[in-house]
Amino acid sequence: MPKKRNKRKNKNQKALAKARHQTQQAPAVDVGIQETAVSGQHPGTSADVENDAVVDEIVTEGIAKYQAGLLDQALEIFRHVVETAPSRADGYSLTGVVHLAKGEVGPAAENFRKAISRDPNMPDYRFNLALACLAMDELDDAADAARGAIALNPEYPEAWNTLGTIFNAKEDWASARNAFEKSVQYNPDYATGWTNLGGAAQELGSPEEGIEFAKKALDLDPNLAQAYYNLAHCHDELGEHEDSISNLLRCIELDPEYTNSYANLCRSYALSGDLEEAKKMGEISLQKDPNNPSGIINLGLALHGQAEFQAAVELYLRAVAIDPKSIHGHNNLAHVYLAREEFHHGWEEFEWGYVTKHRVLVDSPVPVWAGEPVAGKHLQIVGEQAVGEQIMFSTFIPDLLDEGARITYECESRLAPLIARSFPELTVAPLTVPPDPIIENGEFDYKTAIGSIARWYRTKVTDFKPKGQFLVPDPTIKQECRDRYTALGPGPVIGISWKSKTPRHSDRKNITLEHWKPIFDAAPNATFVSVQYGEVEDDIEFAREKMGIEIYNDPHISALDSIEQSAAQIAAVDIVVSISNATVHLSGGLGIPTLTMVGAVPLWHWFLNREDSLWYQSIRLFRRAIDEDWDKVTDRVSKALANALASDA
Repeated sequence: MPKKRNKRKNKNQKALAKARHQTQQAPAVDVGIQETAVSGQHPGTSADVENDAVVDEIVTEGIAKYQAGLLDQALEIFRHVVETAPSRADGYSLTGVVHLAKGEVGPAAENFRKAISRDPNMPDYRFNLALACLAMDELDDAADAARGAIALNPEYPEAWNTLGTIFNAKEDWASARNAFEKSVQYNPDYATGWTNLGGAAQELGSPEEGIEFAKKALDLDPNLAQAYYNLAHCHDELGEHEDSISNLLRCIELDPEYTNSYANLCRSYALSGDLEEAKKMGEISLQKDPNNPSGIINLGLALHGQAEFQAAVELYLRAVAIDPKSIHGHNNLAHVYLAREEFHHGWEEFEWGYVTKHRVLVDSPVPVWAGEPVAGKHLQIVGEQAVGEQIMFSTFIPDLLDEGARITYECESRLAPLIARSFPELTVAPLTVPPDPIIENGEFDYKTAIGSIARWYRTKVTDFKPKGQFLVPDPTIKQECRDRYTALGPGPVIGISWKSKTPRHSDRKNITLEHWKPIFDAAPNATFVSVQYGEVEDDIEFAREKMGIEIYNDPHISALDSIEQSAAQIAAVDIVVSISNATVHLSGGLGIPTLTMVGAVPLWHWFLNREDSLWYQSIRLFRRAIDEDWDKVTDRVSKALANALASDA
């Protein structure tokens, strides 16, 4: 497992760029100028006071030039102020402001520091220094300066906002959110503060809140490009890619040079299935910024979606060459390498999943297992990702048991009873926060996320050991289900599942029931039972009214809430026909014959060009070609289903 990334200067290029864009404010310019002239900073004769008055007039002229965009003229004037009255703080501050506007951040910071040395009690000078340090990626100095401004003026919304953007650049989202909350507390009409608060909420896993806050920002300022950008990101997280696209297009309309918008448009189009438009936006992104890792990765994602795997790999490698800590570059490489059964490279890149938050291994004093001999050792194995992956990776557990390991397995709480019954040799605990007492009180030699076991036991295809039935359902619930289903008719009982609830993958996996007619026609005497989790009533009503097909939706089963019930229900059918979702992992683990329909570019764990599964003996894969629609796939499945039923007759 890779160690946590060091906080080095270039580790957060994307975050820093985002933070600087989020600041969305000019440096403080004219606050305190007159106060400097009369604040006692320049004691002396009446002639000195008269000279200050003259300098004030020069300063006013310089500010007018600055506000008119005549930066070189303004800079010349403010330099003259510094030469004429070197003890005045405002001359240095304003010189720094112009340097900052010209992108000359080093000289800007130098002048702000000189201003602070002459007037340490002016919060604006420290605020401006924070902006300059942020632009130079000097995050600790930027934070110190922002805190200094806040110490002098606790109700300084712009300084709180800047402190929040610094925390964003450090990926300290909780502290960022707190700072942004302060910014809007002290100025409820501060649109930029609301925008950035929404961004922090999204990073903390609350895209719904992110949408709420971005909309508040847009109510205050309908032309705030950053708010549309953040709004798009939240919609993407929720799988609402069309909404994301419309907001990104509006962002670009307002700010054509907001280059990250093109990179994100590439991603949103790719996830929506419009791969050609994704490719187009990805190419525009790279034209505008050839070295933006996000743009490179997202163009790779578009090519990946078109099954141009080698071209995608080359882009992902280019991204990690520019930014060796590019977590999404490494993560996407893992998916391609594993899909191509290049396991050595694939599992190595897969470890980056910890950093992307797709994988979790909670910090604890227990050392991380790195392939050491496990005989006689007590391993804490932590389930990861969704229920399907936890079932799939549990096929590794027998390898460890065979070598004499003692295992405590933390898994999704809904899955725990099924795993405990299926693997009586294990101690099973629900994966909770805070940890279950079994974990809190346990004494372990090593810990590992369950997917990391593959690095040591699945390095080539022949290492895989496809399992027959290894999950053991609740026998009582199974029999009750079987009795209900066989009472519905004399034919075979076929479980069907047609959609995924995972937003990121649903568009390329789901097959609406209107495409299922050949499958229904292949088994005219069968009883079709929904083994689909989630809301299905509208779909079932559609099948009844538009297709004349009855699908039994068992009122005694709550597949979404209870894995125990779902497993028992699946174990009670004769055959399962499904898309790629948690259902097929259950049916594969239960040894139920399963016809699984997967997209042209499926999730990596179905690999490429296989009809069999390396995980489960009972699964047969039906792949959609890149230029096919689902009707051709369901037609092939219908023939396979008819043959399977005929052979069982």
